[in-house]
Amino acid sequence: AGTAAATDLTAIDAATSTTAVNASAVTTITGTAAEIAAVAGAATITKPANYAATVSGAPSVANLNIIDANTTGVITASITDTAAALAALTGTGNAYTMTVSAGSAAAADLTALDAKTTVAVGASAVTAITGTAAEIAAVVAAAGITKPADFTATVSAGTAAATDLTAIDAATST
Repeated sequence: AGTAAATDLTAIDAATSTTAVNASAVTTITGTAAEIAAVAGAATITKPANYAATVSGAPSVANLNIIDANTTGVITASITDTAAALAALTGTGNAYTMTVSAGSAAAADLTALDAKTTVAVGASAVTAITGTAAEIAAVVAAAGITKPADFTATVSAGTAAATDLTAIDAATST
């Protein structure tokens, strides 16, 4: 039981060609996302269904999704990308420290990110938020999204509730 480095598990796996590596007592696997994804994909390494993963470095969405598909445990990682790219992350309840790149972000993507992590979504570099008035107002109201001090709100066509527009107006001076 305990923590194992992904590189140690793959090295043991490479050295034992006739026997599966029994890592079923491991509670946490550490390493880069690519290293942990290699363990996740190794059919010859027996892993518990709920191991935690502590990811170092700059992971890709694809590698985090491979890990997420392999464990029900919590994945802890820091990742920076656009809101649209980060919205492709699978799973919920992980401890992703997400930093949304500067520029425009869809409100629906930002609220989706908030649902994927137990850590506040860092969206303070976002300069514009787009979507329906209700979607943008949901971002404004979300406690789990660190919003910029000021942003441009681009409300899509359609009907908008006065309460949503008032909330958006109060959150931005642009």
